[in-house]
Amino acid sequence: MKKLYILTIYLFLSTVYIHAQTTDVVTGAFDPTGLFLSGNELYYSEVNNEADGAGIISKIDDITANTITTSTVVSTAEGLLSQPWGILIVGNDLYIANFGDGIIYKKDISAPNDPDNGLTPIATGLDGPNGLAIKGDLLYISEFGNNIPNAGKISTLDITTNTHTPDVITGLTTPSGMVFNGDDLYVSNFDEDLIYKIDINDPLNYQIAISGSNLSEPDGLFLDGNTLYIANYGGAKISKTDILTPVTSLEPSFITTGDNPAFMVVTNNFMYITEQAPDKITKFDLSTASVNDFNTSKISMYPNPAKDFINISGLTTDQKYQITNVLGKTVQMGEVLQGKNIDINNLQKGVYFVKLDNGISLKLLKD
Repeated sequence: MKKLYILTIYLFLSTVYIHAQTTDVVTGAFDPTGLFLSGNELYYSEVNNEADGAGIISKIDDITANTITTSTVVSTAEGLLSQPWGILIVGNDLYIANFGDGIIYKKDISAPNDPDNGLTPIATGLDGPNGLAIKGDLLYISEFGNNIPNAGKISTLDITTNTHTPDVITGLTTPSGMVFNGDDLYVSNFDEDLIYKIDINDPLNYQIAISGSNLSEPDGLFLDGNTLYIANYGGAKISKTDILTPVTSLEPSFITTGDNPAFMVVTNNFMYITEQAPDKITKFDLSTASVNDFNTSKISMYPNPAKDFINISGLTTDQKYQITNVLGKTVQMGEVLQGKNIDINNLQKGVYFVKLDNGISLKLLKD
């Protein structure tokens, strides 16, 4: 029987924000999501190419170059990628978590680049593969579980034999980003706003390591030394914490970003972040960051789950909104007025995202 121990780091409303010099290094991408740095090449997944609906993999050819150029690694010509999410490179092999159809793909990137060919499926039948992390020869895969509580799980793939082992860790809720610190695997819980900490030698006895009201749909994770960065997809910010800091002395800090940050990497005092809603990759100069303390007002949505209407509180101005389904398709749009309800009677039962002009994204469960 699984045991769940709670070691919680609460993130309070009194927060520390870091304002850093920023640069848009890639614009006009298509829902950029996964991110992985290999040398000076920065690979990123594009979930939905608006021209034909298929996903692609692209890269920045050299992040140190004065003029940034990009190239396509996997194009839509193969017609295989459906919502590519997490990506990871081991040696010359690029691994891709294909969320839309439950497949893990591999491509040899040492061969002459042919973006129209070269994908090999090595694991199939997964339930919303999302994040990827490597430990030795085992590729850990988070499986979202179709947004059903406790249906999420983590499986492994032996990259030397392509042997997939399902249900290594079960009973999770919407596991997403993952990162290793030794034998400890940190996993973000997208729906319930918390971070798991799992000892892979004793995976049944995992902990809730980080929780609190300032986590908002945590997605990608990145560990730089002892500093754990968390992309808050629904909160337009990156959380930052020292994993060695005792719970009683932790003080949270955040880097404010644009809309829907999904994944990030840090190298040489620069942070690169994929921002889905504005379709861009942003670079933050951490060496010039300054810190300011202030309290934030919380934007919330109620009721949730909802049947007939929703109301968004905490707005200081009227906002245009879009409601999208889990495939990213806009199903309703309009303007939300302060204190007024949004009619959702026409929506089918399911999971949606309410995106506001101010960058906030709220998850909606429609009854």
